[in-house]
Order: sequence, then structure tokens, then C-alpha cells
Amino acid sequence: MSETEPAFSPEWAQHFASVWARIVDEVVVTCRASDVLIRSVPGGEGAQGEVLARVDGSMRRCFEVAEPMHLIRWSLRHRPDLLPLCLDRAELPEIDASVTEPGSSGAVQRFRLSASFSNGRLVGSYRPLPAEPPSPASIGLEEKLIEHLVAAGHAQGGLILLAGKTGSGKTTTLAALLEWINQRYPDRIYTIEDPQEFVFTERRSIFQAREVGWDTRDFASGLRTALRNNPDVILIGEMRDLETIQKALEAAETGHLVLATVHAGTVVDAIPRIVRMFPPEEQESARTVLAAKLIALIAQRLLRRAEGGRIAWREILVADGAGVRPTIEHGENLAQLNHYMNTGGQLGMCTYAQHLERIRDVLAPELYQSLRRALA
Repeated sequence: MSETEPAFSPEWAQHFASVWARIVDEVVVTCRASDVLIRSVPGGEGAQGEVLARVDGSMRRCFEVAEPMHLIRWSLRHRPDLLPLCLDRAELPEIDASVTEPGSSGAVQRFRLSASFSNGRLVGSYRPLPAEPPSPASIGLEEKLIEHLVAAGHAQGGLILLAGKTGSGKTTTLAALLEWINQRYPDRIYTIEDPQEFVFTERRSIFQAREVGWDTRDFASGLRTALRNNPDVILIGEMRDLETIQKALEAAETGHLVLATVHAGTVVDAIPRIVRMFPPEEQESARTVLAAKLIALIAQRLLRRAEGGRIAWREILVADGAGVRPTIEHGENLAQLNHYMNTGGQLGMCTYAQHLERIRDVLAPELYQSLRRALA
């Protein structure tokens, strides 16, 4: 099969469909993989490939496949805007998109795809997406806390931020919050993601979902449109640039509940990461707005359960706590936020150390001890 073959013959189409059904059935459903990787075998011919998966946090090889680059291109057959990029290496595509593939039973599995070239060959990283958003309780969030945060956002607008590295479950946590709102409030919810990860069934709320690169040019453009559409709640998949952060703060100031993610490992690291996106002369005013409109900041990681699966490990800052807003506004001793989280349990706050004790029974003893030493 030619590396630049623009179409799929019936024989290859049948072959790729059967491989994808095997990936869905064996890798996603049976092994419960959190990530699937399709690539050419290192050092081999481009026509030789392999499927790998991350299961309970560890990578493992699953099986070999033929024509891995075309197997990836097959998954983009319903995205005519993106498929041509994969057929011309000169374009050097870096693609983020949502795709769907059926298993042998016909049940459809959605994936978040990140595709790029490595050593001249196309590599596809697929993250399986749940069919339904989880409940807050199922991912370890107390309903009393969620009720308080959402009520604050409805009353005066504000920001609920999720911090963590890629693959830490930030989007899943935000989806749980949106589903909680969906089941209780007649809101208009506007989501902007790259790509769209969860598909919501409208219950009491109305959703307008926009995918960057498909429905809108970028996050900032999507936000500008959102603010003209009178939403109650706005989800921003990632605050990755200055204009998006500015628009998010503007939305919070004008009475919208804004949910967004930021790449930072801790609550304390997330604040300056946001502020430093602004020019030096605007950073003081940015801290002032952030301090006034922040509702909560949750940082999280995923840890391996002793009996399989993973669990979220979190620290939670609620801005209502005494001293929190002035500390953020002044920006001089952000480490003091750790003290407020440590003593703010009545508001739902906790530190990583406190949360580690709550989840220790589901962790392997050696992992628990390792994390405890790291926090000491």
C-alpha cells in the first residue's frame, strides 16, 4: 500500500475496521486502557506497526499491525478537514481531534486523538472517552463541596480551575461538574474544547458544544462568540494563551460561571502560571481580578490503585477561606495557601498530604510510603 495512498480499497477498509474493532474490544474494554498508541515498529519497515496501551499507568505492548500510518488515517476518514494533512508529510501535522470507532458488537467508542510525525512516520495517541460523564461522587468529590462552588458561581460568576499535567483527569473532573449542573439547573452551558471529549445528554440544561478546529478557530474566538450567546456556564478546555485567559476572566467578571483547566502540578504553582501570561505592567491587575473571581482551584494527579484502576489524588483550595483572596492578590507568599488548605477542611479544602491519608487504603503500601516521603 502506497504511503501517500489517498483512498482505501474495500479490502484495506475491511482490514482496518477489523483491527479497530479488536482495539476497542481487547484493549479498551477488556484491558481498560487509558491510552492507546499506534506506531511503526522502531527500526523496522514503515509497513510494520504495533499497538501499545497504558493500563493502570504502565505501558504494555498489545499486538502487531500492518500499515500503522494508514490505520491512523482510517480513524480520520470522517474528518475531511484533517485527513489531507496525514497524506502529505510536508505539512508536518500535529492533530488533535475526537474520533469514533465501533467494536465488534457495534457499540461505538469515542477517542481523543493526538497525531504527529516521529522519525518521519505518523504516530497516533488515542485516549478512550467514557460514554457518559461520571458523577462527582464516583471520582471522589463531595456533593456538599460541588453544591457550594456551583451556587457561588451562579450567584456572582467566577472561576473554577482544574490544575494538573496531561492525563491527570482534569477534563473528567470538569465533566462531572457539568453533569451535576445538567441534572439540577435549567442552564445554558457552552463548551469549547480541543477536541471535544464528552458528549452530554441534555437533562435540565441546554448544551452548545464547540470543537476547536472544527466549530471554531481557537479558544479565544470561541469565547468571544460565547459571550455574545448569553450562556450561564462556560467550559474552556484549556487556558493556553493570554487572550483566552483574558476572555475567561472577563466572562467571570460579567457573571458567568467559568470552568477551565491549567497545566500546573499544584495549587501554588497554578496562580503564577496564569499571572505570568500577562505583560509585567498588567500582572498586578490580573492578580486582583483572579483573586476576586476565583471560586476554587483543584490540583490533581492520578494514582494506581492496588487492585487495578486509578484514583484521583487532589489538593483543593476554596477562595472563600479567610486570607485566600488577599494572598492571591498580593502574590508575595503564595506558599501560605498551603496553610489555608490545611486548615480549611470545613469548606472542603485539603492538601495533598491530607488527601493521601484518605485514599491510602486503596493504594499499594509501597506507593503510599513513597508519596508520604516525597511530601515530608
